[in-house]
Amino acid sequence: MLTQFISIFALTILLIQWAYELLLWLAYLKKDEAPTLSNAAPISVISCAKNEAQNIPALLQSLQSQDYSTSNKALNFEVIIIDDGSTDTTWQILEAATLKFPELRIFKSEAFDSPFKGKKKALDIGVRQAQYDTILCIDADCTPISNQWVRIMANALLDKELITGYGAYQKEKSWTNTLVQWETMHSFLWYQLLSKLGVHYMAVGRNMGFRKALFLKACQHPLWQKLPYGDDDLLVRIAATPKNFGVVSNPLSYTQSKAPASLQQWAQQKKRHLSTGKYYRKKVQLILGSYALSQGLWWCCLIFLWPYCNPLIITLFISRLIAHLILFSAFQKKQNISIGLIKNLQGDFLWAIYNCIFAPYIFFKNYQSWKS
Repeated sequence: MLTQFISIFALTILLIQWAYELLLWLAYLKKDEAPTLSNAAPISVISCAKNEAQNIPALLQSLQSQDYSTSNKALNFEVIIIDDGSTDTTWQILEAATLKFPELRIFKSEAFDSPFKGKKKALDIGVRQAQYDTILCIDADCTPISNQWVRIMANALLDKELITGYGAYQKEKSWTNTLVQWETMHSFLWYQLLSKLGVHYMAVGRNMGFRKALFLKACQHPLWQKLPYGDDDLLVRIAATPKNFGVVSNPLSYTQSKAPASLQQWAQQKKRHLSTGKYYRKKVQLILGSYALSQGLWWCCLIFLWPYCNPLIITLFISRLIAHLILFSAFQKKQNISIGLIKNLQGDFLWAIYNCIFAPYIFFKNYQSWKS
């Protein structure tokens, strides 16, 4: 009797996971829109900085090298950086940079009144000071991986009002970095593929673009005041539709930043990110929650319950694992992301554990600081 119950339970979990697997494969096989790479209208690039003296020079240098210029070779975009109460030399570095970077405009957040706090206040200041209707956002500790970032993202905003790309992390030889790399890739896989099916739920603030009017309207929404951070996910929650939202998948449009140096730093970051999950639409919560739960149970079945299952169920479990790893491999190859078979297997297993540990921050807790 117990063996029969275990087999039915395992088969149920397996069927749920196969359903998600087929859903992701259908989205993966759906044809991408052909990108355009022309010089579009002028654009504003905004970055919020807090104690980023070590990172600001690299960001400014990478932005100055962007291939997005006017006919007279001047940059066809402005750069706005808001210093949100830095206590290091960030402001002094920015002031010196304005002498060599004519497109750079800098502001201190404390010089403005705003109903918002934290990063949302700094971002709100930047958007309101922007000269142009089309805006790109990048974190102060990030750099674009190519000189085509502005061009690709600006062209994506020609027929969209809200877009996001991939925010990669620099590779290092550590166990924590392996987990960070895999989890970041896995998030990209989900929000890119689901967006192809008309399901949108998140963006990446370190690589995001939007129309100014859309942002200012979203600021009026009651949800916007819930957190001092989460501007990316909440903007999608409030303003995105299947028609006005898009995910930019061109590998030349990626940004990158240094990965959290320790598991503790990464955990602090994830607590902030995940606490916006309670504000996702119910449909999205159901899709993501049931997938995460069934994935964890799937690993439990694979590790602990296989001796109680008949050979057919065991075969289906193994075949699903193979299909899962093939999808990861195909997606990573297409997106020019290199992780590897063994690390994919490790990351998938650790992700199941990670969901159990961080579940309270999805449903119960709000962090009140955008930078720890």
